[in-house]
Amino acid sequence: MGGMPAARVYDVYEDASGNEWMLTDNGLGMLAAGSGALTSFFVEKTLKKEKGGQIFYTAQECGNEIFFGSDSGRVWRYQKKNGRFLLLQLPCASHIVAVGKIDEHNLIMVTETDGFFTYNTPAKTTVHYPASRLPGAPVHSIYIDRNSEVWFGQDIAGTVAHFNARTKVLKTESNPGRAYIYRPFPSGFSVHENFSGPFGVIPMAEVFPVP
Repeated sequence: MGGMPAARVYDVYEDASGNEWMLTDNGLGMLAAGSGALTSFFVEKTLKKEKGGQIFYTAQECGNEIFFGSDSGRVWRYQKKNGRFLLLQLPCASHIVAVGKIDEHNLIMVTETDGFFTYNTPAKTTVHYPASRLPGAPVHSIYIDRNSEVWFGQDIAGTVAHFNARTKVLKTESNPGRAYIYRPFPSGFSVHENFSGPFGVIPMAEVFPVP
C-alpha cells in the first residue's frame, strides 16, 4: 500500500495542517501537506499474517496533540511540536474504536467491549464508564451531536445508548413510543441531526425522535 506493508486501511484522517494520516493494520502513514512525502510510524517491515504490526482504528486532533486509538487500550498521543508519540495506556484489554472531541479540553475514548473513558487533556485524567452500563453488544462507532451528546453505535435493534458529556448522565432508549420502521443501513447505525427541530437516531431498522 503506497510504500507501507499493510493489508488494510481502517481510516484516513486529515489534521488541521492538511497532513493525511492512514490508519492501518500495520502502523500509521502520514502524507505531508504540499509535498505528499510519506512518513511511517509503528510499521513492521514484513507484515506477518499471524502477527503483523500495531493496528490503528481511529484518530482525533485536540490542541497540540493528535490521539490515535490502537489495540489493548492503547492511545498514542502524537506531539505536533516535536513529532514524538507518547503512550496513554487505558486500563482495559479491548481496542479503541473511537476517540471523539467533546470540547477544547475533553475527549471521549470508546472501546469495543470495555465501555468508554472521558479524558481531560490539561489534567491528563480519565473517568471510566464500564461496559455493564451500556446495552450488551460491542460498540463499533459513535456520533457527537451539537449538544455534546455522545451516541453509541451498537447492533441492537430498537435500542440506543447516549451519554451527556456535560451532565455525565448515561441513558439507554428502548422502544420509545414514537418509533418508525426504517430501511436498515449497511453499518447498522445512522444519525440524522435536524438543526431546527428534533433529533433522530437510527439504530438498525428504527428511528427514534428525541425531543
